[in-house]
Parts: sequence; C-alpha cells; structure tokens
Amino acid sequence: MTAPMPKTIKVGMLRYTIKPTPKLKTLAREVESNDFVAEHAKEPGVFHEDESIPLLGLTDPDGGVLLIESANASYDVQRTVTLHEVIHACLDQVGIRDTIDANDEESVAKRLAPLLLQTLNDNPRLVEYLLNRRVLGKGSVL
Repeated sequence: MTAPMPKTIKVGMLRYTIKPTPKLKTLAREVESNDFVAEHAKEPGVFHEDESIPLLGLTDPDGGVLLIESANASYDVQRTVTLHEVIHACLDQVGIRDTIDANDEESVAKRLAPLLLQTLNDNPRLVEYLLNRRVLGKGSVL
C-alpha cells in the first residue's frame, strides 16, 4: 500500500499546497502570464531544450505552491521530486535562495533529495527519533 501525496505541508511558517500536475512542462510553457513561471523559465536547467527530459517539479514560494509532475512520473519519482521541491522551499525560508546561483541551488536539491529520502527510508528508528514518534510500519506513525 502506498501513502497518498499530502495536499498541504508546512515549511517554516509557510503553508504550501502540493498540486499533482499532469504534463507540467507543457503547462509551465503555456502559462506565460504567471510571473513565477516566466521568471524561472529563463533559469538554466528548468526547460531543457531536449523535449525528452521532463520538468518534474516547480516551487513557487510566493504563491505557496509545489507543482509535481503526475502523468509522466512513477510514485517513487514523485516522492523524490516532492522532497526535492521541499528542499527548495526550505532554502527559500532560510534565505539561501537569494544568496546562491540558481544552478548551485538546483544541484544541491538534485543531489540531496534522493539520498535524504533513502536515508529516512532505510532508518525508521532515526525517523522515530527525529519526529519523537514511534513508527508503526512503513508510512505509519503514532
């Protein structure tokens, strides 16, 4: 049994809505009136010129939204991308997004998300300790 994607999360003092979004890359290109998408569309790596490379997630800290590709990504990929986007939200909350290059930020999130997710998954007792809760089984906490 797989746990459902949460609809909202809290990062620092902000609440984010998580929106599973089919064909995110196509949608993002069509939404030129959205200032956030228009601004980030210019950043290296956001829209890869190779159409076979999908856009899997976007974080809009001002709008409080995480967009996660839902049509072209497996459950495990969606989990990793969600954590990747949460890392972007965390970096924004602590002010790092304003001090580092977009490529560096993306590199940090891209490298950290899968390793952090694997570490949490492989160490349920660590999760219990960090959350100060007893884990009943995969995906369940007291």
